[in-house]
Amino acid sequence: GGDGTISAVAKAIVGQPATLGIIPAGTQNNIARALNIPEDIPAATAILRAGRRIKADMGKVACNGAETLFIEICSVGLMSSIFPSIDDIQHGHLNKIGDFLSTLVTCAPSEIKLMFGNGQEIHETGHAVIVSNMPYIGRHYQVGDASAFKDGLLDVLLFADLSKMDLLGHAMKGTNLCDSDDPRIQHYHVRTIDITALPPMPVMADGLTLGEGPVHIEVQHHALPIMIPPVQEVVMTAQETPEV
Repeated sequence: GGDGTISAVAKAIVGQPATLGIIPAGTQNNIARALNIPEDIPAATAILRAGRRIKADMGKVACNGAETLFIEICSVGLMSSIFPSIDDIQHGHLNKIGDFLSTLVTCAPSEIKLMFGNGQEIHETGHAVIVSNMPYIGRHYQVGDASAFKDGLLDVLLFADLSKMDLLGHAMKGTNLCDSDDPRIQHYHVRTIDITALPPMPVMADGLTLGEGPVHIEVQHHALPIMIPPVQEVVMTAQETPEV
């Protein structure tokens, strides 16, 4: 399936005697892209036989007394508000364009406070915070390096003092957000983070709405067994090495 199906299955098998295998069949296939799993179905199926098993990270978010895992992204703010209409639009429901525009116009910025596990605090005014476990989100926007899914860290992007039109501009250009030269896009690597916003902002994890309020997010290192291509089929980066 697609990223939503993969996320649901991943959450269900964490801690169980099972290994996740992926045959990409979604709209964006960001998780498969991050793991170098091809969209060709026979080639993806072959990985289930001849691939290698690694352990990938998961994120865990707590909000409003509830906890859930996520494999891809937790968002706070504007991205959470517009996700439902954007998801409908990309699946062909063009009648949702009005909902998207209405939400975009009415969303206001908040005073955002980030507190990291090392005690560092960040205070900014902004529309959105993204906490990602995977290197790609949305329409293949890059928010982390190639090893993001197994490095024991979460990528945090704070969009500080950007107008909604600036945010849309970055989205339309398909910006590599993790290496953006825009100083208003702040990028951090953390194991844990607490996020508060005044006024409160909506929270979403892998498409699941969690309401509004303070959020605690932490990485679950090597929590998910998963099949990926054999070593010889993976294009390695300077930061990435095969896991034994």
